[in-house]
Amino acid sequence: MSENEKEVDRNEAVKNLEELGLSSYEAKTFIALNRLGRGTAREIYRVSDVPRSQIYGAAEELEKKGLIEIQRSKPMKFRPVELEEAEKKLTQDFKSKKENALNYIKNVKSDLLDTSEEKEDVWTIHGYETVSRRIRDIIREAEDYVILSISESHLFSREILDEIKNRSDENVEIHVLSDQNEVTEELKAISNVRVVKPPESLKRKDVGGRVVVADGNATLLSVLSENKEIQHPEYESAIWSHKTGFSKVLVQLIESWLEEMINS
Repeated sequence: MSENEKEVDRNEAVKNLEELGLSSYEAKTFIALNRLGRGTAREIYRVSDVPRSQIYGAAEELEKKGLIEIQRSKPMKFRPVELEEAEKKLTQDFKSKKENALNYIKNVKSDLLDTSEEKEDVWTIHGYETVSRRIRDIIREAEDYVILSISESHLFSREILDEIKNRSDENVEIHVLSDQNEVTEELKAISNVRVVKPPESLKRKDVGGRVVVADGNATLLSVLSENKEIQHPEYESAIWSHKTGFSKVLVQLIESWLEEMINS
C-alpha cells in the first residue's frame, strides 16, 4: 500500500472514530498510540499531526473514555487498551448516546403540535422504495380491509406480498386488482384475498402506478414517470393521506372506481 493510500485510509479512520464520539485530536492520538503500542507525547507528535500541546488533553479524555492507560511518570507515557476492549467501549458509548437522543426525541415529539384543529395533511413522496414502504405501512396498519391496484408486476414486491399474507392471517380482507399474471398467481392460494382482473374499459391507460385504500381513512395514489429507471428517485411519485377529511373524500372516489372494477 502506498503512502498516499495509507493517508486516505487514516483520514477515513479518523472520520469514523469522530462519528463514534471522539474529537479529531482524540482520534488521531488513539490511532498513533495503536501504531506505536505505547509512547510519550513527543513520540505521538512525531507520528501524527496533533499539536504537542493538545496531546495531553486528548490523552486525558481518552483515558476517561477507557480507551488508553496513562503512566504518570516523567515523561508521561501512554498506551492503548486491548483493541477488543476499545471496540466494546466505543460500541457501548455510541449505543448509549443513540438511545439518549432517541429517548429525548420521543419525549418532545409533537409537544408543540397544535391540536386545536384537524390537520388536513396530504403528503407527497418520491421513489419506488419510499412508495413501497408507505404501502407496506398502510397494509400493516389496516384492521378491516385493504384494496390494492397494481399496474405492473415489478411494482408488486416480496415485502408487500408478505404484508398481505400477515394481514390476511389476521382476518383483514384484501382485494387486489391486477391483470399481471405474476401478481395473481402469487395471491391465489392466500385466504381472505380476492384477486380481480380489471376490465379493459376501466384500466388506467394514461400512466402506470399503484393505488391503495384501507379502512375508509387511508389512501395512496402513485404514478410512474416515463423514461426513468426504477432506481431513479423520481421513477415513482405518490400522494398519500391518513385519517383526514381529504383522505376520506379521496377514499370514497377511489373506492367507487375500484368497486366498479370488482363488480364488473
